[in-house]
Amino acid sequence: EIKSRMEVFRELLPPDIKLDYTFEASVYVKESIRAAFEEIIIGVFLTAFTVYLFLGNLRLTLVPVFAIPVTILGTIFFFYQLGYSLNTITLLALAVAVGIVIDDAIVVMESIHRRREEGLPPFEAGVKGTRVVMFALLASTSVLIVVFLPVVFLKGVLGTFLKIFALTLIIAIGLSYLVAITFTPSATVRLITQRPRENFFMKLYKRFEGSFDKALRFSLDHKFIVLLLSFFFVGLSVYLFPKVKKEFVPHVDEGRFMVRMRMPVGTSLERVKEKAKEVERILLKNPHIAKVGMVVGEGVGGAGVHSGLFFVYLKERSQRPHQMVVMSEVRRELSELKNVKVSVEPPHGIGASAGRTTDLQYIVRGERIEVLKKIAKSMEEHFSNVEGFR
Repeated sequence: EIKSRMEVFRELLPPDIKLDYTFEASVYVKESIRAAFEEIIIGVFLTAFTVYLFLGNLRLTLVPVFAIPVTILGTIFFFYQLGYSLNTITLLALAVAVGIVIDDAIVVMESIHRRREEGLPPFEAGVKGTRVVMFALLASTSVLIVVFLPVVFLKGVLGTFLKIFALTLIIAIGLSYLVAITFTPSATVRLITQRPRENFFMKLYKRFEGSFDKALRFSLDHKFIVLLLSFFFVGLSVYLFPKVKKEFVPHVDEGRFMVRMRMPVGTSLERVKEKAKEVERILLKNPHIAKVGMVVGEGVGGAGVHSGLFFVYLKERSQRPHQMVVMSEVRRELSELKNVKVSVEPPHGIGASAGRTTDLQYIVRGERIEVLKKIAKSMEEHFSNVEGFR
């Protein structure tokens, strides 16, 4: 509707004024949702292929394939009741839950499959096979729910985003168990019409079964060595954990970033516009940048008329390096400018505070403006010489 209204506005504008989009968030939202749906679909097909390899029965392959949408649709029903929506975070949680749904379904199917190999009729194999594993599945389901439950009560920005993720997983895990002990056994029993035959993959697997058996026996016969190795790897993990770099959110390539320009207080608007044009020319010379949107003066972002803000949009991902690489190039190119301070920042997203996305901020407060300026200038000079600051 907004796009159609823009067409009306274009007709009302003078010939020398052009109205165009600078940014459309729906493109990235649709792309994220499409990617999440693709992950779910790929998971379904890989599940069907894996089950077919082990069971060699095309009809049985349909059981976990149908268990996935049953669980997902049940989760969506609870979303509707709780007032939640399908978004990038909930879809990613559903994509993660696909693996759990598959695992539960395969455990029940394998148990029933084994009873059929023993010669039991389909119905009896379904009852006994499900009864053997249902309490083990209940235990594993309960553990998974308990693991994710504390995340629901997280506070702050992190809690806002992870709460719905954890809640989605909890609902999907619970429904996965119910589907595994109800839908999966009944579907498996109906689809098993005869005792399963040994296929090529199972014959190939049995060739390596002896090696697996030897490795298992070695582990059981040398418990001390196994425990020692386990403690060694735990200790190694504890040692390496502080050395791994940490950040609040990963650097996401959205194909866009911002450049903030600030000139000395009191600079005329005409001078600011000239410098902004110079920044724009440098940006457009970069071969990876497609277009640049610019706002100059008028107190943009509350920074005053001596500032400017640039919205930089990159070319298609296949035609350029990662966004962070391009941002580093732009920082280096703009660092040569005189009488202007420039900062290159990622677009506002998770973790943005008060409209800014810097990793570290200091606020100096006081009543004497001249003293504050001196302190701020001293801090700026100090941090510019610290390794790791840009």
